[in-house]
Amino acid sequence: ITLKDLKGVYTPVSDPEVLDGKMTGTQVLTQFLNHFEKCGTQDGIITLEEWQDYYKLISATIDSDEYFELMMKRVWKGL
Repeated sequence: ITLKDLKGVYTPVSDPEVLDGKMTGTQVLTQFLNHFEKCGTQDGIITLEEWQDYYKLISATIDSDEYFELMMKRVWKGL
């Protein structure tokens, strides 16, 4: 997955930084992409392993599957 791929499916419009005018949607997407890269190679591409590692960490901090699903549907189009 690349930044270009994310632009089609990730929705940063409700991000507080975007709403406050502190960041653009592209800046939020780039920052989001970099979260995945912390656990892997800094190449601008999210591998399946990086994706899975990131969401394992995220899901471990959420109390219920229902809330995790709600969060994913809010940011990912088509879920």
